[in-house]
Amino acid sequence: MTLIDVTSLKEQLTSEGISYGDKSDEDLQLLLDNMVKELMSYTNAPINPINRKNIIRDFSSDMLELDYYPVKCISSFKIGSKDLTSDDYVLDEDLGILYLNTIMSGLLVIEYVNQVSENVIDNLINPLLFDMFKYRLTNPSSDNGAMSSVKEGDVQVNYDTSTSLGSLIYSRINNLKASYSIRIRML
Repeated sequence: MTLIDVTSLKEQLTSEGISYGDKSDEDLQLLLDNMVKELMSYTNAPINPINRKNIIRDFSSDMLELDYYPVKCISSFKIGSKDLTSDDYVLDEDLGILYLNTIMSGLLVIEYVNQVSENVIDNLINPLLFDMFKYRLTNPSSDNGAMSSVKEGDVQVNYDTSTSLGSLIYSRINNLKASYSIRIRML
């Protein structure tokens, strides 16, 4: 599970006949890193792993909803004086919910890693980053979308801009944004 790298990015661009000009590998990597940061800040999707910590003073339950999800792994988990292991709970990684084997009480301290799954990176993030990169390297004015109507007299051409690469990228980013958020607790 890795994000697209400069080498594979250049191979894909070349295979589609898109020039990356005189940009060095360092320039391309910087642009790629900035795109990942933009995507993370706009969508709240934890593309890169983020260490998180939750503390609940008077915990008493057999279920815990973590503030951030999805959860890649649990680093440490303690309720009261008991250190919990994976034998003590079942983790729903996608929803960030821990189901404890018994009701437990006390000060809860949990540290975990928040990151999207390998499947999401391979099937959503990498193709989206490639299309974003492609869009920035090509002339956006040449991507007007599919022609929706043509008028012969006095020549009129209309485009369906909803099929342009920019519109498709924007739609995919919004879908990703709708999938990732944090939980808000009422105090």
